[in-house]
Amino acid sequence: MSQPKFEPIARSELRERGWKDARAFWVLSTGRCGTRTLAHLLDLADGATVEHEPLPRLNRQCREVYEQWATRPEPYRLLIEACREDVVYKAYEDGQAYGETANRLTYFAPAIREVFTNSKFLHLVRDPRHVVRSGMDRGWYDTNKWDEGRIVPRTGDPYHDRWDEMSLFERCAWFWYETNRFAREFTDSLEPGRAMTVRAEDLFAGNPETVAAVFDFLELEAPKPKRVAKVLGTKANYQRRRTFPDVAEWSDDQNEALRGVAGPMMDALGY
Repeated sequence: MSQPKFEPIARSELRERGWKDARAFWVLSTGRCGTRTLAHLLDLADGATVEHEPLPRLNRQCREVYEQWATRPEPYRLLIEACREDVVYKAYEDGQAYGETANRLTYFAPAIREVFTNSKFLHLVRDPRHVVRSGMDRGWYDTNKWDEGRIVPRTGDPYHDRWDEMSLFERCAWFWYETNRFAREFTDSLEPGRAMTVRAEDLFAGNPETVAAVFDFLELEAPKPKRVAKVLGTKANYQRRRTFPDVAEWSDDQNEALRGVAGPMMDALGY
């Protein structure tokens, strides 16, 4: 017996229902975790439309929502709906889930949960040594063009009053710590089945159990192993120019500085 034809409801009705009929998933991360490769991987699934960094990127606003959500949530609920309803609705019309891997939307997660109520969240984590090294090479908190939107310690954060005296290395370590702390606190607040944490090292090594678990969590049919291997064999957005020392060459002082800032979250995530 043939399946009944899918008939999408009007956008206005879908909006009134809190978008609960529209499936969506969002990847939370620090960035420099392989999010572009992950978008290519997940886009292999027939049932999903996956973007890496669609426009508008909301760079400046991601820092604003991090700072203001607790006291001023409504503008950010309206903003994320206005900026993403077109792509979410288009995927819904096509009978697909919408997925996005942009790290900038990590701090929008509470707003996304309230607007697109049928969302899932994948927390992608990577060894802080490699993220910090990449941040140093890219001039985070120094010369990076996206620094306008990079978070800094809020009032009440133990590092708020120390920020001006902290080295760039320590700032990058704090960024890794705080972004993952924020994502973990958020995902822990969700009901079972809405969130999953995955280590980039396991996923991008092509660990079959990890790959299968991610697609299963997102309710997508996993592609054939050869297609997975082809995507994972091409490192998208790979950083070729490196100036900061490889992690194997870090001094004891550098390793101690990293753990001094990021230690609690390193322990929590198994690093």
